[in-house]
Formats: sequence, structure tokens, C-alpha cells
Amino acid sequence: QTRQSDWITESHREYIDFQILLDGEEQIEVYAIDNLLIKNPYDSEKDCIFYHYPLTENPVTKILLKKDYLAIFFPQDAHATQMSSGNEIKTLKKAVFKVHKSIL
Repeated sequence: QTRQSDWITESHREYIDFQILLDGEEQIEVYAIDNLLIKNPYDSEKDCIFYHYPLTENPVTKILLKKDYLAIFFPQDAHATQMSSGNEIKTLKKAVFKVHKSIL
């Protein structure tokens, strides 16, 4: 489900996220990791760092991810996902593939 608030902002150190939206529509904001406040420190088992949603930091970019679109997030890209693209909550179907950074 998309959300109006409480967005998940995360990054990864070892893997690159390939996210393909199979159904629905979501807005994603991408931030530089250097300027974010860490909420949960790096978990090497999950390869994930969670951040507080940046209330004052402007995103590097905003993406409107639509059905059949692909978004790619590299280790330096903190991404806030599942944002509602409007005023209504929408159901999403998404495939996420993780590729180790050494492959690219």
C-alpha cells in the first residue's frame, strides 16, 4: 500500500536495488546518504540502513514510478518508497531484485 506518511527511507551498502512496479503507482524520493539521520544502524545480514524521513533535506530527485517502470538504487541512494502519488492510498505490486555491486 502507498502511504501518506511514515515512509520507509533506506539504503544498502552491498547490493543495488532494481525495483519494477507490476501494478499501481508510487512516488519515490531519493536522497544523498551523507545528509540523513540514521534511524537504525547498518544491518549486514539484511544489508540495510534505515533513516529518519528527512523533513528538511530536499531530495536529489523524485520519481513517479508507474506500472512496468524500473527504478535502480545504488548504495549512495537513500530511497523513500511507497509514497502516495496523490490523495488516495493505492495497492502496489512490485518486484525487487538485488544485485551485488561487484557485478556491475
